[in-house]
Amino acid sequence: MFFVRADGNAAIGAGHLMRCLTVAEEIKKKQDVCVLCGDEASAALAESYGYETKVLGELPFSVREAEKICGLLQGDKQDKLLVDSYLISKEYVSCLTQKAFVICFDDMADKILPADMVVNYNVFATKKRYHLLYEGVEKKPEFLLGASYIPLREQFRGAKENVRWQFTDVLITTGGGDEKNHAGTILESLLKRKELENVTFHVVCGAFSPNYEKLTEVSENNGRVVLHKNVKDMAGLMQKCDGAVTAGGTTVYELCALGVPMVAFSYAENQKQLVSYLAKLDRGLGAGYLPDEPWEVIENIVCAVAEMATSASRRTELIKTEKSLVDGMGAVRLAGKFMENPN
Repeated sequence: MFFVRADGNAAIGAGHLMRCLTVAEEIKKKQDVCVLCGDEASAALAESYGYETKVLGELPFSVREAEKICGLLQGDKQDKLLVDSYLISKEYVSCLTQKAFVICFDDMADKILPADMVVNYNVFATKKRYHLLYEGVEKKPEFLLGASYIPLREQFRGAKENVRWQFTDVLITTGGGDEKNHAGTILESLLKRKELENVTFHVVCGAFSPNYEKLTEVSENNGRVVLHKNVKDMAGLMQKCDGAVTAGGTTVYELCALGVPMVAFSYAENQKQLVSYLAKLDRGLGAGYLPDEPWEVIENIVCAVAEMATSASRRTELIKTEKSLVDGMGAVRLAGKFMENPN
């Protein structure tokens, strides 16, 4: 059995759970998958994608929870377990490795995880950083690092470059939570920009967004705003748009794979490195960290979108940079590595 331990809820958004399910889609072609969740909301989300689930009912990612998970496993590393959370500790992982082959997603590279395998698919993840972090550790995990392991759903694979000469539709997506309604704030500024007066804005409202009613009101009062909730065909929606504004995270890589010109910003610590990396590649790809300089970041976003709107050559330039980062086959590669590893 292949197990996934991840959550997706209003407090943390859906990113952790969804990237695990993306890999699970490939794994379940060959093996049964069970998703272990800390709460009912997370389980409901996993079940909506057709997965068997179990709600653990313990303090999430505590040693007590790890012990409960061990009780579900066959032992002798016959089962494999993919764990994804910023809350996991050395003690938690150590407990699990006694019974299962443990794989951990690790975005931050800021702590030693005594797992069998560690995955950091970010474009900025380097072997040097992990070798320094794990220096002196006798038994090191196998490291799967870099953009070739970005887990994207099948709908994001094989897209060709497509620069449309008209610029009429822009996507705004800020993640599954967005408690502070950054989408609404950014939208308000974009609607005021003269170069964008003929643009329709497609706002994605995440599964756990508390701002649905606010955004619905804006949409009902402005014909240039279309609200999308619980989108299943995100690739289709992205490909309908000529540009995008996105928070840092997996959505960045999805847009890159499809070749949609974008500008990214960060509002959480785990998003900062990616947005900073993008800004170094191209000044217009990364707008900055919103909590530090909110109005400057929003102005950067508005200017970047206006530049896209007024220049097809600029859009072409952005697409070429984005497509060079991602090929969309990461989930297939990860599933292959997870399945080939001996128990």
